[in-house]
Order: sequence, then C-alpha cells, then structure tokens
Amino acid sequence: MRVRVVAFATLGDLIGRNKVVELEEGATLGDLIEKLIREIGPHLREAIFSDDGSLHPFLKILVNGRDIEFLEGLGTRLSDGDEVAIVPPAGGG
Repeated sequence: MRVRVVAFATLGDLIGRNKVVELEEGATLGDLIEKLIREIGPHLREAIFSDDGSLHPFLKILVNGRDIEFLEGLGTRLSDGDEVAIVPPAGGG
C-alpha cells in the first residue's frame, strides 16, 4: 500500500515535504516511522523520539487530519491512500 507523508519545517528538510512510502498491508504508524528512520538515518529518530523512547512531547502527528493522540498512537493502522502529517514544534516570539 502507499501512504503519503507530509513533513513540515525541519522534519521536512530531513524527510521531504511530500513523500510517498510503500508499506505492507496492515502496517502501523510505528512501522512507517521505523521505515523512514531506516531510509534516512538515526538523526531522524533523534528528531522524533525523546531519550526515553517516547514521541517528543510537542511533536504532532496526524493521520488523515486526526491527531494520533485520539487514535491508537504509534499503533494506528494505516490504509492505502492515507496521509500522515508530521509537524515539529514551532518556535518564535
């Protein structure tokens, strides 16, 4: 199946702003992230996960516009044609 990944800001620089990823049927969001880390490198893991292995607290990941906090987190099952948006924290002042 094919899933579209849209990444913003610094993560867009690492992953690409708009990337299509091939996954096995029944894959989860965690599977997608692990595949991206294998393709891109360990610096992506550092950008997504905290030292304790949890997602960075201010990172937002949406599947088809829905925050994964309200789905199954990294266990959220993906389907062909889904869109995953990865949004790092924004700074400013």
